[in-house]
Amino acid sequence: MISQKDFIEILVFPDVDPSEVQEGFLLDYLTCYAIQNTRYLVERNRIPRAGSLHVLWEYAQSETLHPLFVKLVCVAPITFLHILTEIEEHPIFFNDSKNPQTPVENQLAVALFRLGRHGNAVCLDDVAFLAGMGHGTVVLFTNRVITALLDLHSKYIRRLTNEERARERDWVVKRAGCPEFAPGIYQYDGSTLPLWQKPGLNGNAYWSRHCNYELNIQIGCIGSNLRITDYSAGCTGSAHDALAFRSTAAYQYPNYIFQGDEFAWTDSAYTVSYRTIPVHKAPANLDPWVRAFDKAVSRLRARSEHCNGLLKGRWQSLRGLRISINRRRDHLAAMRWVSACIVLHNIGVEQQEHDWDMAEPPRPDNNQEQAGGEQNIEQDAGARRRSLVEHYRRFRTGEN
Repeated sequence: MISQKDFIEILVFPDVDPSEVQEGFLLDYLTCYAIQNTRYLVERNRIPRAGSLHVLWEYAQSETLHPLFVKLVCVAPITFLHILTEIEEHPIFFNDSKNPQTPVENQLAVALFRLGRHGNAVCLDDVAFLAGMGHGTVVLFTNRVITALLDLHSKYIRRLTNEERARERDWVVKRAGCPEFAPGIYQYDGSTLPLWQKPGLNGNAYWSRHCNYELNIQIGCIGSNLRITDYSAGCTGSAHDALAFRSTAAYQYPNYIFQGDEFAWTDSAYTVSYRTIPVHKAPANLDPWVRAFDKAVSRLRARSEHCNGLLKGRWQSLRGLRISINRRRDHLAAMRWVSACIVLHNIGVEQQEHDWDMAEPPRPDNNQEQAGGEQNIEQDAGARRRSLVEHYRRFRTGEN
């Protein structure tokens, strides 16, 4: 059979042998057929992989080997078992295929290993060699575990119970000494997460004052155990902390985070309001009593720095995210990665506080929260901080 193109070619070039044209057409047809029905045109050589993930379960059996278990997956065996219990029934680990998925504990171990590594240690080659599996499988396992962890978000990223608020007030008074500091049970601080390369999508927006391409995250925690109660992870590195703070629940829904006279301590980069009390900038901090007040507040506010250090120290992938941000969904993937690490951080806190009540209080109406927050910011900006400075002066001088 000769195609229309070949027929025209014979008419234009009569010297062309029709049999040669037909053979060429047949060769082209067979080539197209081979391409459509062959996945690999070159023979595929399988890479031998043994893996050493099985030793993880041997480490868990002996208490003396638990430090090696922690080095691999960044959590103790009891915490690993708790996470496994929380996510193993998630629908993402089930399918309709006759071939079941890899055991959930193996998928969790691979994901925790990746989340807890930084730099070259988190590259897919090293993780694949450790786990004895392909690169795509490593990515698939990580995405599944992150999806399961994010479904636990509302359980572990929650506002405090009344009992916890009372404990925090006692902790603040014990640490600072001044009774008027008791309502300041929260500490907020910003942190940047370096990216391993310039994003292809609006790359200049990620350039930060540290001369690196980064994400800006805001962390709100409590001082007694460094539990994260509020955060935002969507801003780029060029965003100022005061701007990034507007994405937190403390700014958008203050009456949901705070109760009564509660407020948060922050550094001088934040805007002073009834609910956020930053330390002073110059020239206000030249006053001796203001300087003494800021020093006392720093004993409380430093806990937010400790929280950021603990978060990045355990889940070290946050020290250099190896995610290529070339489209909007890549930015969302980076946010999901950060959120999963924060959930894991709070799970670790929960495992050290077994007697804490896990019940989540009901969420109030959003419209009422926003209205109340705006009124507090406009009406009481600066007045509360001046009052706290005066109370601290009286506390130090012994005045009634």
